[in-house]
Amino acid sequence: MWKKLKKNTEFKYALICILFSAIFLLWLIPAYTPSSTIAGDISSAALPNAMMLIILLCGIVMLVRCLLAEAVRGSTAAAAGGGGTEAARDSKAEAAVGEYADEAANGRPARLLLVLVCVLAYLLALNGIGFYLTTILVLPLAVRFYNRSLGWGKILLSSAVLLLFIYVLFEMGLSVKMPRGIFF
Repeated sequence: MWKKLKKNTEFKYALICILFSAIFLLWLIPAYTPSSTIAGDISSAALPNAMMLIILLCGIVMLVRCLLAEAVRGSTAAAAGGGGTEAARDSKAEAAVGEYADEAANGRPARLLLVLVCVLAYLLALNGIGFYLTTILVLPLAVRFYNRSLGWGKILLSSAVLLLFIYVLFEMGLSVKMPRGIFF
């Protein structure tokens, strides 16, 4: 059963969602969101906590669906025992499972896990290195990761324009200071 679940893409996505939301709920949100200074005001962590709880619940639902589907698939195969039409039905079910195995072989869960690890590393580096330096290092790589046909010149130019826009809008227009880091 576990060998089949390891090949199931939805099972992998469920585990990644649960792990990702647990890291945010238990460590990142409490560590990086300040408490409100206004009496009776809701915390600034309320929305991120609600979003991560939704992701956690979706991951749990996906995990339970995978486990139940595998249990049903296993009991159906045991009950069929080699009957003609039931065996044909089982072979169709195995073909459908094979499609999920092909999807998993393409590395989609591995790509998602890589993206989530990179986002986590980016968030952790923001305070230490600073927003602008971290973003100018990560943004071009992320764009190239998702669109390999785009040339580096366009990627670097669009990243610089976006950062300039963010600087003008937030730093100059709204007087919101971005994390500076150790270099600035």
